[in-house]
Amino acid sequence: MAGLPVVLPIPQEAATASYNWTDLAEGTGVVRYYLTRSKNFANENEYCLITQTIASANKVGERYITGNGTGVVHNFDLSVYNTPKVLRGTAYFSCDFFRGTENGSANAKITVQKVDSDDNVTNVSSELRTSSYLAGTGTGTQAAFLAIPLTTTNFKKGDTLRLKVDVIEDGTYAGMGIDPSGEGTVPQVGGTMRPASILIPYNIDL
Repeated sequence: MAGLPVVLPIPQEAATASYNWTDLAEGTGVVRYYLTRSKNFANENEYCLITQTIASANKVGERYITGNGTGVVHNFDLSVYNTPKVLRGTAYFSCDFFRGTENGSANAKITVQKVDSDDNVTNVSSELRTSSYLAGTGTGTQAAFLAIPLTTTNFKKGDTLRLKVDVIEDGTYAGMGIDPSGEGTVPQVGGTMRPASILIPYNIDL
């Protein structure tokens, strides 16, 4: 009958989840997670994945992580899922590496992982390595971008997503910025670092 509104049912997953982007043709919704660090009164660090662009725990000028020639691993964890999820597709990681001296270099190995309620860890991707901010090419920041194909993986309620970041840093004052607010400054040089983040695709049941 003319004039009556047409009501289309909203898929349950799409109705209850919040995505930065959706691709209905692929049946996926994408969430952007920022890498950050919290610190408690006892100076204990916890590395987290969050969706909001709020400042990390450390003061401006220290909102970063560094490594050494053999690598230093930081595990960035999302809060546990309250509903089942399925990861499917390709994740995209981006960050700013920084160098405060000419002789430093920085890159990172990235792995997407699943941590279940019993703390068992399963790789959802292969370990992939970013491009490097090479020594002898000036100081300041340089962006890196990495596509990470994922194995389709089911997450139950109580499981969580982990981003394993192995920072490879040679020389002094080199590393990767992890301040979601974008206010972290480059040591010794100044200027700000763009926030490190990863785009995670979730399956949507249409």
